[in-house]
Amino acid sequence: MVHLPLEVLDQTIDYIVDNSTLTSCCLSARVFVHPCQKRLNRYLVLSADTSSWTRAAERFKDTPHLLQYIIELDINICTPWRSDVPPQSESTNFLSSLASSSLRRVSVGSTDWTNWSRLPGAVSQAILSLLLLRRPQTLTSSSLNPYQLVELCQIEHLPVDLIILAATATANLRLYSCIWDYRAQDRAEDSDLQALPANTSIRLDITRQASIAKMFLLTRLRIYLPLIRAITTWTIYDDYAPIEELYKQTSPTIESLEFQYGTDLGKLDGKYTLPNCWPRLRTVHVDTDTTQLTWYPGWVLNQSLANIFPVAASPSLSEISFLLHVFSEDRDPGIRIDDSLDWHKQVEDPASQPTAIQWSWDSTLMAAFDDVFSAHPKLKTVRWTTQIGVKQAQGYIEHPLARDVQHAACRDALEGALPLTKANGRLVIENSHR
Repeated sequence: MVHLPLEVLDQTIDYIVDNSTLTSCCLSARVFVHPCQKRLNRYLVLSADTSSWTRAAERFKDTPHLLQYIIELDINICTPWRSDVPPQSESTNFLSSLASSSLRRVSVGSTDWTNWSRLPGAVSQAILSLLLLRRPQTLTSSSLNPYQLVELCQIEHLPVDLIILAATATANLRLYSCIWDYRAQDRAEDSDLQALPANTSIRLDITRQASIAKMFLLTRLRIYLPLIRAITTWTIYDDYAPIEELYKQTSPTIESLEFQYGTDLGKLDGKYTLPNCWPRLRTVHVDTDTTQLTWYPGWVLNQSLANIFPVAASPSLSEISFLLHVFSEDRDPGIRIDDSLDWHKQVEDPASQPTAIQWSWDSTLMAAFDDVFSAHPKLKTVRWTTQIGVKQAQGYIEHPLARDVQHAACRDALEGALPLTKANGRLVIENSHR
């Protein structure tokens, strides 16, 4: 075994999926040390407590060679900090060494919104240094490049300078559900900004507030608007006008759009309009439900049909995907659940066989979809994925018995409503549980 080529050993170790086995192999023979350590140390997660940082600092002080194996770094932050005593610089300095290693992906964020300005100073400074050291002008080794991906997730009071620094340190920047403090002053001039490579990609996931859109429209970040390649919107509780303007400013260069469930604007339907020119747009994803296909299409479907899907609007469009939620307020997907009984026993009961719903979609809407989908010369795939939910007191839950039956019912109804799209081989209908 020890005389096998290293490439063969490396591929063999790839079949080991659990850390305990990797650790045993690492201790069994010297030839296994490198491939096993490479996999054992691929990911590093730092939690929002001081002990996590202290343990990592001590570990890499004793075994600094392990830093070279770390490819992905996940820094979980929160305010208030979970420890009474915040980390000191002695516990965070190892990130500077990590930035000089093989690190490719960095994610900084929280499961709940975290105020950047209230983070422990040593933590925020270490994160800034981690980004600073990967800017092209500060790279000291020809073997290092900007990070492949930097993610900033659910951060409040996000500073403009942090985004600028992150954008210069990576080829792909994702801002997920971040909130800008619009009261913060942005005093520096546009001339302070370094031009980014044309292949830099910025992705925005906007939820709850439109402040991140305002941030790119009203601050120095406006010169980065042409670099925004993807926008995902979720439920927005405040003024939608900045997001409408963001779409208008980015439509010439945007490549991907996602409208997640909750994007629809209700009574404001007629107030906002999407652009009708997306020359580089390639993929569109829309979350919808059976209610919208049956009697009320909603703002996203109407705007997509009029201003995004037609070939004149998006000549490069190659894939459209829909996540179809199968539920409504007044009808379960063919089966009722008694809230007073144990849910798991009910759904496992063979006698609880669901009845397929005979769907009748809005014929005018579906005919319009079919015409647009079948007429687009570049469109390759129209993908519908069904997600079956049962209405219960706690909310909508997935039902293991109902999902296959109702998926088949939706599939038959969609194929019947989109005959031209099906005939040209573009229609794909999938079960989210398959």
